[in-house]
Amino acid sequence: MFLGLSKWWWQHGKPFSAEFSRLRGTLDMEPLVALIGMRLPTYKGPRDPRLVLSVLNELLHLPESDPLADWKKEGVFWNRTATVGSVLDRCYERHILQQPDEDDNMAHSMQQILVVEALRLISIWEGYAFLQKPNEPSRDIRNTRLSKLFSWGQIVGGWIEKFKSTEQTFRSSELSLPTLQRAGNIQITWTQYLDKHLEFDVDSSTLRVFWFGFMIQAAPFFHIWCKKYKPQCGWAGHGPGSWPVGDELLETYSLLFRSPSDIYIANLAEYGKMPIPEWVRVLYGDETGVLSEHAAPTMSYLTRRPRPWLSDMEFHAQSLANRIPVIQRFDSYPIFGDQLRMLKAYMDAQKPGGIVGLWRDNRDSMAWYTFWAVVFVGSLSLVLSFLSLIVSIAQTYSSFQSLYASQSEREL
Repeated sequence: MFLGLSKWWWQHGKPFSAEFSRLRGTLDMEPLVALIGMRLPTYKGPRDPRLVLSVLNELLHLPESDPLADWKKEGVFWNRTATVGSVLDRCYERHILQQPDEDDNMAHSMQQILVVEALRLISIWEGYAFLQKPNEPSRDIRNTRLSKLFSWGQIVGGWIEKFKSTEQTFRSSELSLPTLQRAGNIQITWTQYLDKHLEFDVDSSTLRVFWFGFMIQAAPFFHIWCKKYKPQCGWAGHGPGSWPVGDELLETYSLLFRSPSDIYIANLAEYGKMPIPEWVRVLYGDETGVLSEHAAPTMSYLTRRPRPWLSDMEFHAQSLANRIPVIQRFDSYPIFGDQLRMLKAYMDAQKPGGIVGLWRDNRDSMAWYTFWAVVFVGSLSLVLSFLSLIVSIAQTYSSFQSLYASQSEREL
């Protein structure tokens, strides 16, 4: 699997942006291979999982078998051209599968299911369902496009309905990781699914962040999951000038991985506080198992290592040096704007408790300075009043002492 993905990447993978360009290497596909390996134990298909991996490998190289496939329009190929039958034909040509007799419906059905299971291994969308009905096991889906095999859930989760906000703008610092963790006591975790990006679990106070942004930018087969998007992976409901998913992911990374000082080193330190995802722990494990949380509790274990890093980390790092506006509009995020809006509404509902909480909650700088100015002036007034009282007591005591001394002298 790794060799197949690496070959595909070296031949057809998109290069990095000029800002952090580097040679393609073995680091690029490892997280995806690890994720596939983690998903294999849940595979419940009718054949050996190794056969599913072989089918997946041929699926990824499918455009090589199509003389009309244009790699400059590979998104259109995967979204509009690739079918279950084209995958099976390539498997027949390369002797991965044996073509069954025309009237052997059961064999055809089993092989079609192999293609579906191969797609599930690389799916980056959790909210989907296979369109084949349970009571139609022999349904012929050979001519079905790969992008039409599944029905998709909404990218916006039901949790959003719990919070409403009429605001049109927000301060960038209000939705940075330091603020979310400090003022909202929110835990941050990585997710393997795009439709879970910026999903917030209210019960556990956990915010999910999508890890595989690099794959969206570099791997054309992502367009299989673009039914909610245009062929160029722009948001389907916002006209021809829609913002590509990868670009907006970078914008959300820029927003999240932001320190109060807003300099690269400090931003990298905030990124380093993120947990290490399971698929990366698998890569860095030794003969005793995966990389333990005790040995490497956060991403700083990896960012302290020399570059180049894993391709996904390099993709995340692009955002750390980006300059972002102090004030932003929610509608500048056509894909993830609703998630940001509702996260902001949730944060607005959080009230700090205790003196420490009030001190740490500086989301509204004007209110924060006003409050602490009043506290300072009031405290100073109390201190001055207390000192004045001490002086008065001292003067009174001194007067009594003088009076007592004078009375003693007269008695002598």
